[in-house]
Amino acid sequence: MACGNRCRLLSRAARITSLVLAVAAAPVAAEEWVVFQDTGPLRVRDQFLLNMGVLAFTPDTAEPLLPGVNRIELKTTVTNTFAKSADVEKILERRDGRAPVDLNFLRSIPGPVFYLDGEIYRTELTLDRQVTPRVQLGMTLQWLNGQGGVLDGMIEEFHDTLGLGQDGRLGVPRDEYRVYLRDGGEELYLDSDPDAGWGDMLLTAKVNLRTVPQPVSLSVETSVKLPVADEDSLYSSGSVDVGAQLLATLLYPCSCLHGSIGVLYLGEWQKLGLPSQVLFSGMVAYEHRTSPSSAVVFQLTASESPFAELSLPELGQTSLQASVGYKRQFSGKTVLFLAFTENIAHFNNTADIGFHLGLSRAF
Repeated sequence: MACGNRCRLLSRAARITSLVLAVAAAPVAAEEWVVFQDTGPLRVRDQFLLNMGVLAFTPDTAEPLLPGVNRIELKTTVTNTFAKSADVEKILERRDGRAPVDLNFLRSIPGPVFYLDGEIYRTELTLDRQVTPRVQLGMTLQWLNGQGGVLDGMIEEFHDTLGLGQDGRLGVPRDEYRVYLRDGGEELYLDSDPDAGWGDMLLTAKVNLRTVPQPVSLSVETSVKLPVADEDSLYSSGSVDVGAQLLATLLYPCSCLHGSIGVLYLGEWQKLGLPSQVLFSGMVAYEHRTSPSSAVVFQLTASESPFAELSLPELGQTSLQASVGYKRQFSGKTVLFLAFTENIAHFNNTADIGFHLGLSRAF
């Protein structure tokens, strides 16, 4: 990626962290701190159709679990992606009706081209354990299912209701799965739903940097993605990816502010012609308690694209996504959350829309 884009992302992330630390200069009294049973941002990762094969950070709190405590979390998400090159979109916008996007059509468009249409259904099981007062270990297993899905009609109606453009959606059949990418001599084409299967395994370790309770919690989390999934389904890049992020959580009497800055090292992805690379990301989230057992979360994430090395400028832009969620605590140790994610600013390198449902329990 060009240095200008990377520098701008680092500048944004630095401002987020500076804001968190600046607010910490006026901490609340210790007896006024409120720590929710499951304090933290929405633990939902980027789910762009092409991104499922690479490591992406799951937002998390800097607050550690209690020593010896385990937490198990089951999440299911569905996201809809409709992304394409500018030349493809222009042709689709001129169509009078819906017609398939087949291989001959895509090959007739000169230059580097991509077209992505489909939904990803992802079920994730995560187990975390606080093994010492400062160290938390975690493991995540995921089951992926790429398909045409069912959300296209709802999205089109939503766009119509708000007077938004369809960006070529009305020129293609609803609820079909298509993946096409051509860059130089490399060409990738999938015209049917891939089989459901395991995604790559994720291992994490979080180290608490504060030894005594303070208004601002700081932690460092490292992540490793192990390539065990099917590469042909685009569920894995086939390489080991690693990452580290600095997490900060600021506690208020009835709210929390969370922030992070992360760096990823992604291994080579031969199927897409991508070399190993280093990417940066950032997150900020505001969590507000609405009752003794519920909270709402507003969250923004930004990340450099793993596809910036390709000759496809739309895919190479920094991804920007906003999420809104609701948490509800039951019986002291169980938390249910619902969340919604929407891409902002850049629309051809992120999922259009995502829905998330999760249940966690401490034991």
